[in-house]
Amino acid sequence: MTHILATICPECEQGLHYFVTDLDFKSELFGLAETYVNILDAVKNDIEEIVDEFQVSLPQRWKVSLRCACGNQYEAEIRLPQL
Repeated sequence: MTHILATICPECEQGLHYFVTDLDFKSELFGLAETYVNILDAVKNDIEEIVDEFQVSLPQRWKVSLRCACGNQYEAEIRLPQL
């Protein structure tokens, strides 16, 4: 399944389609999130004798920079699930 992020240029209002992925985007996000959490857990375990508190903020959105055929550059966002 191909997931498509469809946007409209805020300058000229032409439609632009940006192909996000040909993979299962939800599975991809959860796989990346699991890897991210595992890495953070390993770092936390390595520094627990040095640092009292270890906090890392999780990204709320995924952004992509786009360029329209008219030359305008802008960003589109996708909200990321918080695990």
